[in-house]
Amino acid sequence: MTAEQSLLLGHLDAGASRVAEDLFRQAANRIRTRLVNRVGMDLPVAFSGTEWTTLGLVTERLANTCAFATVRLQPSGLLGWVAVEHGLLSRLVGRILGQPTTSTEPPSRTPSRFDLVITRRIAEDALGGIGEILPEGAVERVDVLEAAAVVRGPTLPPTALVGITTYVLGAPEEELGRLTVVLPSEVIRVAMPKRTTRSTDEAGIDRVMPLPVTLTAELGRVRMSLSALRALKPGDELDLGPVRDAVLRTGDRPTFTGEAGVRSGYRSIRIQGRIAPGTA
Repeated sequence: MTAEQSLLLGHLDAGASRVAEDLFRQAANRIRTRLVNRVGMDLPVAFSGTEWTTLGLVTERLANTCAFATVRLQPSGLLGWVAVEHGLLSRLVGRILGQPTTSTEPPSRTPSRFDLVITRRIAEDALGGIGEILPEGAVERVDVLEAAAVVRGPTLPPTALVGITTYVLGAPEEELGRLTVVLPSEVIRVAMPKRTTRSTDEAGIDRVMPLPVTLTAELGRVRMSLSALRALKPGDELDLGPVRDAVLRTGDRPTFTGEAGVRSGYRSIRIQGRIAPGTA
């Protein structure tokens, strides 16, 4: 990677990019539903990952192995591509025509005109699925500008920073091929919830909302002397209060009161109420 490419990647907001990647992961099921309706049979779709790199490297990597559809997301106007591996395209066309194929068959020939029609439809399904999990109004329409055996039409500079998201189609034991969605890094802005005129503090909270936290269920606390603690031995019993009372803590801060129990064979907590700050 050149110094210029490294500099471009350095400007990527790591937290925001993780939010976008999580949305792309969630989109797998939406894409699956659309493709199942398209093909007429079950077609597992698994998120394989999102990589942020430059457009030039992406086109070099995918050249001669995929059919491409150039797309534009409306109303943002963002330009992107959907790349369908030749082998995957051949197998999907076979299934659409009622000729089931397997991953053991050789890759397809150069895409035919009918293959490119299906490439357009697959692109609509892929971007439509992603659009369903983006904030409301982010993607109202997907315009497929062209489908071809190579990337053509309006393009971004080779140094443009893009996200390349890959989905694996087919069951793990019978992978049919890979579908790749290439979108400019500006999609991160589209993926983030719309900001309002709230205070700076509230806006800052919005940025950390996706971060994971640990919620700990505490059945009770016991105070005892150090000598009593040292005297504890197997078989001793400690009184923790009523059996169903529990406190849920975020870190050291009491957050909820709950009722401990069992559901479907697993220990569980039923939330009873929120503990106001400073009252515990």
